[in-house]
Amino acid sequence: MDFIIVFAIGLLGVLTIMIQPLRLFMKKKNFAGLGNKAFASLFFCIAGVIAAGLRDFISWQAAIVLLSFCLAAIGDVLLAMGPVLKEPRKDQPFIFAAGSTSVAAARVLIFAALLSFVPFDNFDWRTLGIALFLPLIYAALWIRGKLKFGRRSGLIVIYGLILGALLWAATHALAFDLILGLLTIAAAVLYIISDTALFFSNFGSNKVKERLRSGKSFLWLVMLPYYTAQALVACAVLVI
Repeated sequence: MDFIIVFAIGLLGVLTIMIQPLRLFMKKKNFAGLGNKAFASLFFCIAGVIAAGLRDFISWQAAIVLLSFCLAAIGDVLLAMGPVLKEPRKDQPFIFAAGSTSVAAARVLIFAALLSFVPFDNFDWRTLGIALFLPLIYAALWIRGKLKFGRRSGLIVIYGLILGALLWAATHALAFDLILGLLTIAAAVLYIISDTALFFSNFGSNKVKERLRSGKSFLWLVMLPYYTAQALVACAVLVI
């Protein structure tokens, strides 16, 4: 029952992004998009807090996952401010960097929470391949010119390592708790799908950019996986 309650609240965040309700009341679509993102992020913060409240006690892992929701919300709003700013401004690069850093920090916090489940006393180095495959793929796509990261190439590869490490740590959570492992593995895979699609929409070929930036493609390949992952992580607060 607790999972149903928390996931239902998280689902409200997902539906807010998919339905875009504020577009019905606001004439300026860019401001409506910013508002929808803010409301969706708020739902995930609420879901996480409720999940923590349903526990007998709040572990330090649950606490930093809750903090990750706050950072993700800040990052999502900052990144959504780009289309709202009509004219190029000197602070736009700072806003983008701050938003990206907040989102990356949110992933690092989830990784830190899951890191406690990695058996370092009986560590198998072969499992590190899970963490390394994504940055290697991003690097290969950049070298072959499929993704044109430019000066951001190093940062993108590092971010790929963060996502790969998150998936790696989530696989180890399976041994501790099956539900926790399944929730976090699914969330990590959805984060990877969302962020990879986002990279192609920003750094891919013009043809790929045009396809991914169309309303439906962006919603289904970027927004839906990302916010569904947030809902799954909120559910994980119940058992982490």
